[in-house]
Parts: sequence; structure tokens; C-alpha cells
Amino acid sequence: MGEDKKKKYLAMTAGYIGMLLLGLAILRIIDVFQDLLTQSLALFAYLLIVSYFKLADEKIGATSRDKMLFRGGLLISLGVIWIGVLL
Repeated sequence: MGEDKKKKYLAMTAGYIGMLLLGLAILRIIDVFQDLLTQSLALFAYLLIVSYFKLADEKIGATSRDKMLFRGGLLISLGVIWIGVLL
């Protein structure tokens, strides 16, 4: 694997792990705080961050396969962890 490809995958992995942790924190905020404004702000912030990640993925030259792989992993991880928290 080329050096540029390794850097790209490292950046994508770090970014998506950060987004996973942020998503878990936001889900925790939504669960703990029963304030509608706090929940709305947290969800809006997460949506803005996700839209920024879409732009960043394009800028580093991620292929559609790479994007789907990382996003799918993120969603599955987030769902499994959240279901584990609920049970």
C-alpha cells in the first residue's frame, strides 16, 4: 500500500472514531438531559459535523467504496453500542 493511501486511511479512521465518540456523547446527552433545547442543539451540531465530514472525505480523495465502508462501520458501531447501553 502506498504512503499516501496509508495517510488517507489513517486520517479517515481517526476522524470516524472521533465522530463515533462524539455520537455516543450526544446520545448520552439526549438520554440524560430531558431538555428539548439541549437535545436539538446536540443533534444539529452532529448533523453539521457529518456534513463537514462528507466534504473532508471528498477533499482527501476517498472513493465511494471507502466512504460506504467507513460510514457503515460507524453506523453499525454506534447502533450496537447504543443498544447495549439501553439493555
